[in-house]
Amino acid sequence: PKVSTNPTPKLGAPVNVPGAGDAWSLRLNELREYRLQHGDYAVPQKYKENPPLGYWVNAQRKQFTFFIKGKKSTLNQARMRALYDIGFPF
Repeated sequence: PKVSTNPTPKLGAPVNVPGAGDAWSLRLNELREYRLQHGDYAVPQKYKENPPLGYWVNAQRKQFTFFIKGKKSTLNQARMRALYDIGFPF
């Protein structure tokens, strides 16, 4: 699994990201819960317990790649900060 870039992730309380959208914030909090339960962010792309979460995690990594390459991306600064704050490794 990839290592977090944030040595002190904030995992204690649900996260609300203004302007990120309800569906995006829901998945972010499901990801935070996954980390609390499993100890990592290695959500399988075809995660049987929550298929949308597996797809979403994969999509965030793709969007990060697009962002880094200067291509159009759905990741904005607020979303990237929220993922960093919970210690998500891109």
